Amino acid sequence: MWDDLFDLTVLLRGKTIHPREALAESRARLERVNRFLNVIAVPMWEKAFARAEMPFRGPFHGAPFLLKDSVTAAFNGTAQPLGSTALAADISSRNSFLTEKMASAGLNPFAKTTTSEFSVLIDTFSSLNGTTHNPWDLAKSPGGSSGGSAAAVAAGIVPAAHASDGAGSIRLPASFCGLVGMKPTRGRISLGPSIGETLNGTACEGVVSVSVRDTAMLLDALSGARHGDPYSAPPLAEPLLQTMGRPRKRLRIGLITSSPFGDEVSDDAREAATRAGLLCEQLGHEVFETRLPIDGSELTPKYKQFYSMSCNRTINSLLQTFDSSTLSSKLDAFQIFLWEKYSAMPALQLLEIINYFNRITRSVAAWMEELRCDAWLSPTTASTAFDIGFLDAARFGGDRVYDRFLRINPFTPIANITGAPAISVPLHWTSSNLPLGVQLVGRQNDEGLLLSLARQLELAKPWKNRLPAVSARYRAQLS
Repeated sequence: MWDDLFDLTVLLRGKTIHPREALAESRARLERVNRFLNVIAVPMWEKAFARAEMPFRGPFHGAPFLLKDSVTAAFNGTAQPLGSTALAADISSRNSFLTEKMASAGLNPFAKTTTSEFSVLIDTFSSLNGTTHNPWDLAKSPGGSSGGSAAAVAAGIVPAAHASDGAGSIRLPASFCGLVGMKPTRGRISLGPSIGETLNGTACEGVVSVSVRDTAMLLDALSGARHGDPYSAPPLAEPLLQTMGRPRKRLRIGLITSSPFGDEVSDDAREAATRAGLLCEQLGHEVFETRLPIDGSELTPKYKQFYSMSCNRTINSLLQTFDSSTLSSKLDAFQIFLWEKYSAMPALQLLEIINYFNRITRSVAAWMEELRCDAWLSPTTASTAFDIGFLDAARFGGDRVYDRFLRINPFTPIANITGAPAISVPLHWTSSNLPLGVQLVGRQNDEGLLLSLARQLELAKPWKNRLPAVSARYRAQLS
């Protein structure tokens, strides 16, 4: 048994257990809970067990791992459907730079996890894979689009898993599933070789994990630019795991509980952020209430247009393979809605929105300088996990689902727009025992500060021993 990736690597490195045994343990855990959760999109057991018999390099010594079913996690010879029936027969012809890094680090992926179609929605269901459930409450969503990875980690199948984030898709599932989820600085992890950027630079790669230490270890292993990247973050001065452990000065932290999009924020979410602010004060930091310098009435329509037009690039590329009627029969309802409503918007409008986002980036940076703000703190999400089906565009219509998308998820997209690092930590559980994350957002290229602060919070209010219902049930069976 292991509690987190750090503990597991200690066992593997000391040869207390063999990589084959660790992989078999993960498989046993998966088989006990996957009928409840539905977290696997593409199994890769045969290759994983073959790798487990070979010598492993890197710090993770053959630790079992999960990949999100995304194009940046391409694995040579493996299916890559991206949650869509339109790509059900698609097979990767090579590894991505990211999976090459994972192999060099000694991680052993044994499956790809479920996601929404093309990783667009903040939920995890698709016509191809069905619905993924939250191990804290099977009637709830684990969030998305990295919901399969988050549900698997929360249920204890693996201590950490790959995730990606274009509008909060690492941090939102982490919030809903009681995990750590970090979006690194833009350009910290290469998206190559097939991709230069996704969602016009707002998307990035990362992980969800049980502990802050695990996230630091994994980002150390996966970070780094490659030739051909359109932009890259400056190299880290030292490993994040080392930076995280250094004593930190007293920080000045802005507390934000109002939605930058102007929507209502639940009492639970406000309480989560407020309590986290009090905990920061108890740790010796200065916390002050503030608001982001963003006009929600201007941001909301522009963000909808930007996100839709960026997502529609995938559909446009598929029209080179399928005629429109055939493709429509293969797409989920929300994708069809985005295409029908937003595909005819002029390119000039997208360029104007990108310029607007650049102005937001400048204004947030100036705001932080003016307030001498080292980081800002908010709820990760405006509410706890929503019911399964709440974002079903076939049932509720695309416009209503889009409104719900931003109402639930108003805080995370700002870090995607600005390119800043952001981390969700599981500091709060509601009276109904649902987790609700707290988000910390820092300055560009300063992941170390956020990880250090998150680690302080983790040590002050540990969460590792909290288990969701499904996880607790099968761990009791194992003992």
